[in-house]
Amino acid sequence: MAPLGRQSLVGPASFAARHVGSVAASWGTTSTPNLLLRFGGAWATRASGSRSGTSSSPSSSPLIYVVTGQSIDTESSELPLSTRALSQVPFYGGMLGWALYATFRKGNGPVRDYRLRFAWVDIPIGVTAGVLTQLAGNLVLQPIIWFTDHTQDDIERPARELADKAHGAGGVILLVLVVAIAAPLVEEIFFRGLLLRSMENRFGTVLAVIGSSLIFGATHFELLQLPALALFGLVAAMLVERTDRLGTAMCAHLAFNGLAVYTLLR
Repeated sequence: MAPLGRQSLVGPASFAARHVGSVAASWGTTSTPNLLLRFGGAWATRASGSRSGTSSSPSSSPLIYVVTGQSIDTESSELPLSTRALSQVPFYGGMLGWALYATFRKGNGPVRDYRLRFAWVDIPIGVTAGVLTQLAGNLVLQPIIWFTDHTQDDIERPARELADKAHGAGGVILLVLVVAIAAPLVEEIFFRGLLLRSMENRFGTVLAVIGSSLIFGATHFELLQLPALALFGLVAAMLVERTDRLGTAMCAHLAFNGLAVYTLLR
């Protein structure tokens, strides 16, 4: 394993930073699991459209382009960080909205349904897990380089392009807010709250942990980073199951993405 530094961490960092790299357009009762699974499936389709470049909310993307002074015809790779970051607002807003609507409308609230609880011990446990998974993710990605035509540059490119757009203090703050804070919190509520809990009620704990982890990795639409993303999803799901709190997974995700951002900006 390479020494701890930019080269050794930027592989896993690239898929963490990818949260803002693409432009988004846009349990309780016995009846809850079916409802939540429908919500989860609908959001997976919605996320697929936005992350692959298909507009899931036709009115939001042009407005964001105009607000940030960009032409509608501008290639996504040429968009400034401000446009990319603002484009994530409807994406993560919709993700959080689906999860909250499901639990408040038909469930018993996020504390009971999603285990949205926190204890101070979650900080050291989560941070340690997040950092170790970041390092392990680098090892998981190595066979892709060894046995395929893909290079380290292919894995690093999305993150490098994104970090290069973080100009000045404002750009750095924006990158941190979106990638290191907003993405981890919202995604944990959705994937380890709504999705994991609903799958657990339907299929049992083991299949729910595995299935939600694979879905978490797949919905990022980054094929090269899929193994490492699924690995983090697995670790986060196991933390929630072990502690019965979403707080541990949130701290792990914050550390995981935060380390990625720090590595990119060094």
